[in-house]
Amino acid sequence: MSNLKVFGKLELEGAVKISGNKNSALPCLAASLLLEPGQAIELTNVPEIRDVRVFIEILKNLGVEINQTGQGRLLIKAPPIKLGGKEIKISPEEARKLRASILLVGPLLRLYDRVLLPQPGGCKIGPRPIDTHLEAFEQFGVKISQTNDGFTCLEKVQDNEQRAYKNLWLRETSVTATENILLFIAGSKRDNKKIYFEIKNAACEPHVQTLCSLLGDISTGTLEIDGEGSNLLSVCLSEYWNININKEDIWRWPLKFDIEPDYIEALTFAVAAAVTKSNIVIKNINPEHLELIKKYLDQMGVFSYFAKRTDSYDWLVWGKKVFESPPAVSPTLKEVKAEPWYGLPTDALPLFLVLATQRKGELEFVDYMYNGRLINLANALNNMGADIKILGNRSLLVKGPTPLRGRTQLSPDLRNGVGLVLASLCAEGESVIQNFEIVERGYENLPEKLTTLGAKVEVT
Repeated sequence: MSNLKVFGKLELEGAVKISGNKNSALPCLAASLLLEPGQAIELTNVPEIRDVRVFIEILKNLGVEINQTGQGRLLIKAPPIKLGGKEIKISPEEARKLRASILLVGPLLRLYDRVLLPQPGGCKIGPRPIDTHLEAFEQFGVKISQTNDGFTCLEKVQDNEQRAYKNLWLRETSVTATENILLFIAGSKRDNKKIYFEIKNAACEPHVQTLCSLLGDISTGTLEIDGEGSNLLSVCLSEYWNININKEDIWRWPLKFDIEPDYIEALTFAVAAAVTKSNIVIKNINPEHLELIKKYLDQMGVFSYFAKRTDSYDWLVWGKKVFESPPAVSPTLKEVKAEPWYGLPTDALPLFLVLATQRKGELEFVDYMYNGRLINLANALNNMGADIKILGNRSLLVKGPTPLRGRTQLSPDLRNGVGLVLASLCAEGESVIQNFEIVERGYENLPEKLTTLGAKVEVT
């Protein structure tokens, strides 16, 4: 178990480049299972983090060839012999390392008649059942059962594959369930008639949109997805899935595809600038993904703006510039509430929670998605001197500003863990965040990036 030691109350300065979005990289990696022999893709801006490394090893064990060709650059080639067969069992040891292993089910169900899935792992942030995934697969005629040794068995029923139109409704706007079904559909056999699918109540986060674009590209024109960025996705399949690669298309392989920047990492450094009263330039961002996040920062007294460069955008966050001291929450902002996209992402709440402890005013936080996740961070922040009242399993009331003091605390999960890092940066004295490796699941070189900005941190 690694620890991060943080020495607080230091001013930061400089520029930091944002890495690729891991929640986009993982489903795009899963899509590599749908490549035909002879096809290849080159993913760029892939974050070099633990979750990605684990997912790569799982794919390699399944026969996919993956080689790193540069910083954040992966060349992925299909196996020389197409995968497939009667049954495949996902290793419990591999699955428990990350929850994204659930994304293997969609493509594997197109390659094998039966998939045996152990309970996926990931952060311990309350119950996260996979019921939405299973119900969606059942609507496609997949038979679901439980084995005696604890696996979920998903088995295709061929008779239910023949309808030319399939209408699917997701019980919740689950990102990974939407991605899983898209991967399942993309692997469908093509024939002479067109097949239409509709996914209602689909998630529309940027990483879902990225996967839609990639699936359209690797299909070489046999798959079209309309409605990207909305809760209604229409998918059309036609002809066969490129069984014999067209000689005219050989030049297209490897297909080059760029993973978009991680907007949660960008927010992390914006909050770091605000709580340490520092000026930071955040490079390699997509302002469209940060519009609502910036509005919340505006209302919490953080001055920032997007700057267009030649081929990218920077985000300039001026933590030194305040209109009143201490900075105050706008009277019009009463609540910070996580909602499905285009609402505020739930992963942003722990970061805003830390910021609220350094702002004048009262602010309620509501997490619709994870039961009890914010309580872990609230208790840790109260231990550092914050004034946070727990209203229920999903809501808190923060009263600020409060000075924070350094403490030794355990990181309970990825997002709360980075919340503790931010709190430690503005706390008096020395803090130690235990179980720091869980934060490194989602952040590329975070200690190095903080050190470049002038923070004093040590991994022990």
